[in-house]
Amino acid sequence: MPDILMPAADALILVVDDEPLNRTIIEALLRKGGFHDVVGLSDGASALAFVEERVPACILLDVVMPEMDGLEVCRRLRADPRFARVPVIVQTAMSSPEDRRAAFAAGASDVVAKPYDPLELEARVRVHLSNALLSAGLLAYRARMEAELREARALSEAVLPQPETRAGIAGRGVTLSHYYLPCTTIGGDYWNSWVLADGTVALAVGDVSGHGVSAALRMFALHTLVTPPPPFGADPSAVAAHLDRRLHAYGHHRGQYVAGVYGVIDRARGRFRFVPGGLRDGFIRRRDGTLEAVPLSGLPFGLVAETPRPARDVALADGETLILYSDALVECEGLGRPRDEEELSAWMAPLLVDAPPPDRLAPWLADRFLAEFGDGVSDDLLIVTATLGG
Repeated sequence: MPDILMPAADALILVVDDEPLNRTIIEALLRKGGFHDVVGLSDGASALAFVEERVPACILLDVVMPEMDGLEVCRRLRADPRFARVPVIVQTAMSSPEDRRAAFAAGASDVVAKPYDPLELEARVRVHLSNALLSAGLLAYRARMEAELREARALSEAVLPQPETRAGIAGRGVTLSHYYLPCTTIGGDYWNSWVLADGTVALAVGDVSGHGVSAALRMFALHTLVTPPPPFGADPSAVAAHLDRRLHAYGHHRGQYVAGVYGVIDRARGRFRFVPGGLRDGFIRRRDGTLEAVPLSGLPFGLVAETPRPARDVALADGETLILYSDALVECEGLGRPRDEEELSAWMAPLLVDAPPPDRLAPWLADRFLAEFGDGVSDDLLIVTATLGG
């Protein structure tokens, strides 16, 4: 297709007609109408050879020509993806309904009956050319946006803990796994984890406000607040206060906040000390197979600049798993889907009897959830698990 920035007057128009007089008249008509780049050819084979070198913006094609008629030329053009969207206006003296249907079946964009009206022919060329240029522009814009979104998604995934980071944390006795699926190309769910100076493991999970590109930008902003890790990372209340101040200053006037949790896993003491910030209640899978709720309700981070956030503390022993997730798991549309944490727990508990090793747990859970409820998911989906003792 032609350059999307090309003015219509500079677009290449190809006229294919075996009658020299017809070609001369049409070329003169189009040039008089302001089109500067008009090329005339006398047969279908020449036209097919020409388009291999230069792709026209519009083709005027006679039907009755020796050796290869216009309909065959049109069929061959349409069979090649490079020319599938080039407008082809067929000229024919045969104006019966059957002839017109044959032209459209061959892939013609329009049919002009001979003898043609000069003003009508020029108008049809102008309309089809304008539509083609607009369509090419939209397709190019879409391709560029898709490429940029793919790159943005790769960048958003790159800020999440990578395998080498998770391996280092596993060396401290905490095995992490995660699954992340944005509802569009990119999204705003986030998690991070790192080893603190005292050997404990920090864990942050966030679900930023909004969806798509805007949510992804807010996710990057959140990432900058915990990377590099703050020196007070062992104190969940101090980290929560830091997040409140910085997120509120960054985007409170635009309604930007983060539902999340920040906590510290202390394997030596068998504890998870955390500050909740409005995330959905998590779970701990105890060694006996029961699921115990971890309350994470409260004000999202950044909703206010300052608020008391005392840390909470729950037991987390070797062989037990902390399960955190974003609200896509309890906000699916349709009957039979988990509508709250209690129903999600009831769905999850029997599945976990056959759970895989801890480093594959989150993707395994997500696969089963999506297989059963995936058609109702309309939000970013994040699952993070942390198992003590591997």
